[in-house]
Amino acid sequence: MKNWSRKNRFRNPPSTGVVPKSSDCLPTSAGVFRFEFTPNGDDLIAALTDGTLAQFSVNQRQQTSSVKASDSMLLDVSITNSSFLTSDNNGHVMLLDRASSSLIQTRDVHHLPYTNEGCEVWTCSFLNDTMYASGGEDAFLKIWDYRSDSKVAELKHFESGVTFVAPSKSDTDKIYTGSYDEHCRIFDTRNFSQVYKEIKLPGGVWNIEQGENDLLAACMYGGWTSMTNELEITSQDVDSGKQLLYGATMNKKYIAYVTFNDYRVTARQQGVTAVGKQMK
Repeated sequence: MKNWSRKNRFRNPPSTGVVPKSSDCLPTSAGVFRFEFTPNGDDLIAALTDGTLAQFSVNQRQQTSSVKASDSMLLDVSITNSSFLTSDNNGHVMLLDRASSSLIQTRDVHHLPYTNEGCEVWTCSFLNDTMYASGGEDAFLKIWDYRSDSKVAELKHFESGVTFVAPSKSDTDKIYTGSYDEHCRIFDTRNFSQVYKEIKLPGGVWNIEQGENDLLAACMYGGWTSMTNELEITSQDVDSGKQLLYGATMNKKYIAYVTFNDYRVTARQQGVTAVGKQMK
């Protein structure tokens, strides 16, 4: 069984915090909410706020195609060799064929409890060859079988919106999740009835980056936290979240993160003072 783990949001953060040249910036038709690289790394797929999935060639540095997936804002995207999965801010997940860019399935999956209105589906991800997951503002994580077009499980272990889900790169039976309730959780796909392991972190967990043997959680106003694959904290910088930290990435030597309120990208060597650069 193949494991469709998310690719890292950003690769190999620079040591100097230098802002990319304008020639490296690609125009889009709307804001980019999240993006993923294709499994071979040749292309990048961006989920745009105008409801479009846009494909860019990494080598050619240009947009090569686009498809309208929703009339609402897209919030996430996940990719296999044959399919795209994306979600919007109106309760839907959409499954598309990569070769033809045609819509295979639209599912109305997440609703606010008192109004029954469609809500933000903050996260979606392929889990393996047959299943995908979606997490929403309604505080539910839902697991779907896209061969049989059926729901496998509905997880109610969250106190606030589910903001992140991805399969483990090191264990095909495990899933990592993040939530506004400030918890990182692991679930076992063989037993969805209970949480396999969880940890309380300093802020809402917007993103979890997986390294070879470790994790890096972006905790919004709670900064970033580095952990083992079993959620044991190895290092932490809560102060880095003062300006709202949405994304963090790492390699063997550096940690880099982006903060929203001050438009800043900061790179730091492990154990060394951070160097920041403001984006213009």
